[in-house]
Amino acid sequence: MTRLNGLNAWITQSGITYDFYQMRSKTGNSENKQLNNPGSPDKFNPEEKEIFGQVVKLELLNGNPKPTFVGNNKSNTYFNYFLGNDSRRWASHVGLYQEALVKNVYSGIDARYYYDGSSIRYDYIVHSGGNASEIKLNVQGSNTVFVNSAGELVFNTRFGEVRQAKLFAYQENQGIKQQIACRFEKKGETIGFALGSYDRSKPLIIDPLVWSTFLGGSSLDYGYSLALDGSSNAYVAGYTYSADYPTTAGAYDQTHNGSGDVSVTKLTSDGSSLAWSTFIGGSSDETGYSLALDGSGNVYVTGQTGST
Repeated sequence: MTRLNGLNAWITQSGITYDFYQMRSKTGNSENKQLNNPGSPDKFNPEEKEIFGQVVKLELLNGNPKPTFVGNNKSNTYFNYFLGNDSRRWASHVGLYQEALVKNVYSGIDARYYYDGSSIRYDYIVHSGGNASEIKLNVQGSNTVFVNSAGELVFNTRFGEVRQAKLFAYQENQGIKQQIACRFEKKGETIGFALGSYDRSKPLIIDPLVWSTFLGGSSLDYGYSLALDGSSNAYVAGYTYSADYPTTAGAYDQTHNGSGDVSVTKLTSDGSSLAWSTFIGGSSDETGYSLALDGSGNVYVTGQTGST
């Protein structure tokens, strides 16, 4: 199990279980704010909270009921669980891992779960002899499941849509990734993968992308720093020689100032559009090397300038 912001995710023998949740104040509990002893000094009395959410399961149909679990990239950190009075139910030095590999979810097919920034991702690794068409997902706990026109797998929760972006499938040849045509495919109540031709004697990786996009103009563009805010919007800083680097109306500086300018761009959480984008620069060369965010959404950029 892993805990992320607003999400608990369990990796199981049959797939992955998502528990999307939020905290809210309990209703009708105003009396709980009163001190038990009115004569005692004031003290902090937190409002009672409750969890509400929705559980969605992505289950592998007709898979191996007893796959093998392997933890990779073990952390030095560990958990101790001392719950209740029965010491036989306690556990200490429980390891933490950056990656879980579930081997033989189907014959010749492994599932790999790992972190990508603030989200969890998965790959399917189809070894020589494995059959990718056996991979079938059943989404339980959501009333609406579909593949949209962009090729994304979409399901609804009480908090809105969850999208698993279009697929990137590839095989490696002398260290170079060769892309294989692949897309989500919904047949009846199950989700599978429609694949183009590939070399079945070599491993095939099926990787659902979070999102991917080009960002730049007609000349040289460099991205040196990236940060995410609490809503998974992406902020990129670097520098550009492109006068037509994309900027947005109302931005700090929409005009390229000659030579190389710092570029600072905010992309929406799904990578589909620019929230804002600006140049920063003078008449000579500027480079943006790093950026940081504060809690109010302000962006701080550092780098170098050759301009007076």
